Amino acid sequence: MSRDDLLKTNAGIVKAVCEQVAKYSPEAIMIVVSNPLDAMCHVALKASGFPSHRVIGMAGVLDGARMRHFIADAAKVSVKNVQAFVLGGHGDTMVPLMRYATISGIPVDRFLDKATIDAIATRTRNGGIEIVNYLKTGSAYYAPSSSAVEMVDAILNDRKELLPCAVLLNGQYGVKDLFLGVLAKLGKDGVEQIIELELLPEEQANLDKSIAAVKELVTLL
Repeated sequence: MSRDDLLKTNAGIVKAVCEQVAKYSPEAIMIVVSNPLDAMCHVALKASGFPSHRVIGMAGVLDGARMRHFIADAAKVSVKNVQAFVLGGHGDTMVPLMRYATISGIPVDRFLDKATIDAIATRTRNGGIEIVNYLKTGSAYYAPSSSAVEMVDAILNDRKELLPCAVLLNGQYGVKDLFLGVLAKLGKDGVEQIIELELLPEEQANLDKSIAAVKELVTLL
């Protein structure tokens, strides 16, 4: 079963849960984990009636962690030295921004050749499927849980931490009223700032494909 196959089933579950969250915890900040992630954020926003800065999707933190691990493994360095993230929808249209990936502030292409970098980008996009194939039944749970905890920590402790997560865009990257994975500053109020990066034409084209895929799912809700 793909993430997209879960759309209708999970939409009903997320709607029911979020209505109860809004009823009993009206000041809460919601972190959505259910797939298809970007579409479920729209369900959560509508069902809760919360302002958009208090509805956040956990996706990029997980995908970025996988990407950092792959880079560290290939470069034979500590993952603590690697900074990397993805943009776009949580699925095989995500956009690993290898150009922004660094090892202790040094561009990753100083350590790895183009073929290796391209292979890491592909593996990152397919990271969820890789885990499912290892497990045979079920899906990833440890890394998603760890990623959600990282987001909760940033909010509860007002860390003003920049993390890749799904947020409602309002003109950034030419997109409005759509949840999409981008870099965002998380603090005590939830999403406190959306960071818009300059993209090369190829990167923007790839992001546009991801945007189109997310829009297609949202129209089915």
